[in-house]
Amino acid sequence: MSQVKKHSAYQRYRLLSKDDLELPNLLLNENGNGELFIGEVYCRVQGCTNGHQFQTTNHLRKHIAKMHTQMTLETSGQRGGRPTKPEEAKAIDYDIRHADDHTKLLDLPLRKDGKGVLVTMMKKMVKDEGLPIPCEQCILDGKQKECCHESVKDTCEHWQLFADPRDEDEMDVDKEIIEELDEA
Repeated sequence: MSQVKKHSAYQRYRLLSKDDLELPNLLLNENGNGELFIGEVYCRVQGCTNGHQFQTTNHLRKHIAKMHTQMTLETSGQRGGRPTKPEEAKAIDYDIRHADDHTKLLDLPLRKDGKGVLVTMMKKMVKDEGLPIPCEQCILDGKQKECCHESVKDTCEHWQLFADPRDEDEMDVDKEIIEELDEA
């Protein structure tokens, strides 16, 4: 079983209807072919009114081939066996962006003083979500060892899973400053 199917965002994706997910239309790549994500089970061809959840992505492929003959699906990455980590990360990101709109973010694990992040705990939580460590972006940036560290907060894909209460504190301080300036 791929990491995608173990991921909580994918499991939420499978529980929600096509209408609840508000999925975008299937986009074409540079070759003019539509690309499906690992585990995708809803038809996103523009104008398709079929809201059925297909049992597998292969069943979805068959539906598209039969009902949307004008659409060609990408086949270059298809091969037997386990998906690659980048393919899994791309699919999980898709599920997070669509299924996680219906859920809240994870609480960022902070040290007792509230100033630093418990990186080991954060990585454990990320693994519990079924995501690989390091994330694809940290690999691309050559920062595999820094994945989930605050030094890569702006680029690490895993940070989008967490709500940082320190950001809310900063927002409260900013609101106080604005209120003081308005009063002056």
